[in-house]
Amino acid sequence: MWSGWATTDYGRTKSPASPTRRTNRRWTELDFRRIKAAHFNTIRTWDALAPEELALAKKYGLMVIQGIWLDPRQNFADPHNQDSCVSQVETIAQQSKDYDNVLGYLVMTEPTPEAVEAAGEEETLRFFRRLKRTIQAIDPRPVSMDSWLPLAFLDHSLWDFVTFNTFAFVPRSINFSLGYPGYNRWLADHFAGERPFLVGETGGYAVSQASFSAYGGFGGLTEYDQSLKDLESLRGTIEGHAAGAVLVSLD
Repeated sequence: MWSGWATTDYGRTKSPASPTRRTNRRWTELDFRRIKAAHFNTIRTWDALAPEELALAKKYGLMVIQGIWLDPRQNFADPHNQDSCVSQVETIAQQSKDYDNVLGYLVMTEPTPEAVEAAGEEETLRFFRRLKRTIQAIDPRPVSMDSWLPLAFLDHSLWDFVTFNTFAFVPRSINFSLGYPGYNRWLADHFAGERPFLVGETGGYAVSQASFSAYGGFGGLTEYDQSLKDLESLRGTIEGHAAGAVLVSLD
């Protein structure tokens, strides 16, 4: 089973191709050590780990799902946008292909329904197929897109494994009617079929006093209560037939 840990430490602003990327190796190593000590086996990133970080993950026996951060609101039909994204995924695949602790790639996180509708479903899928072909021409490992429930209208059959972000507190109507395990089971049954189903993000509970919102998680919990909710979420993904789940821990 895949299980992992996703944090903003390996997040959206840290493109490996960016000259402004700054990673404190000492803090990264401390993070990886804690992740391993907590008995997680895989890191899922929002943007890809650089080669030195992949080597550090391997040192601690951690597998990596290379997330590739691409703007989820961009015009997917624009040729210049497409060429830029192709160049980005090509660079990441080249940097990653020689590391045997890379499980696969996640292209983009939660494309917006508005962007898909503006570009058109067929053009959006054509764009995603191009990204997948580009990666696998360099590195044949599995590729997916980090999806979410608002994109349930989109065809997910092109991906090697199916990934959805799911949370036990949103959407309230779905969780109330199906229960969180049932919510995951419905996605697995309807979209994954015989392919692995991965919950790309779950948990999302916070110790801050921020109130619940569609974008801010669920706050106001003590660290102890947050840990109980996180375990409950992970249990719900397993009961929902996910092959693995990524726990998101918020401040």
